[in-house]
Amino acid sequence: MLQRRSTAALREKLIQTLQHAGIDLQSWLTGFDAPEDGVRRSVTIIRQHPLLPKDVLVHGLMICPETGRLDLLSDGLAAHMGIAAS
Repeated sequence: MLQRRSTAALREKLIQTLQHAGIDLQSWLTGFDAPEDGVRRSVTIIRQHPLLPKDVLVHGLMICPETGRLDLLSDGLAAHMGIAAS
């Protein structure tokens, strides 16, 4: 019984830590409709992480497995400068 309480308390502490790190568990666990959405969401989570210095540029890219084409989905420099994505 004591171990179950202790485990539940640890889970709650972990959930609080993730939420304080800017991770929205509810939306994270629902998945995404397109891979591009997943990349953009991951970039947002990384950019908002409290341990990542604000001057670190985080980009979001996607590679096509058939052609090798690399597409820039989220420009870290533009985001850092406050330039809206086109």
